[in-house]
Amino acid sequence: MVAHTNIKVGDKVYYRPRHYVGVAHLTEEGETILKNYFKNGIVKELPEHTVTALRVVFNCNEQWDDYKDYTAALTNNADLFPGWLENDDFNHGK
Repeated sequence: MVAHTNIKVGDKVYYRPRHYVGVAHLTEEGETILKNYFKNGIVKELPEHTVTALRVVFNCNEQWDDYKDYTAALTNNADLFPGWLENDDFNHGK
């Protein structure tokens, strides 16, 4: 979880709420794969009206340098973690 005290505009974060953790999928071969989904983003704003959420840009067509030009989502701090993940960082199974 990130907090307002240790995060700043432009920091990389990833979104992973509890309901994203441990989602099971069945492969074409009938095997179960456990995946933990996430979304990478960049902090666009630390809202003045709350200390429990940040405005984060998640979708900017891979134009991360221009993140300030994109719409941000108000996102609970409890669902945000510092840094970015790659697909293999949280996916496991065959």
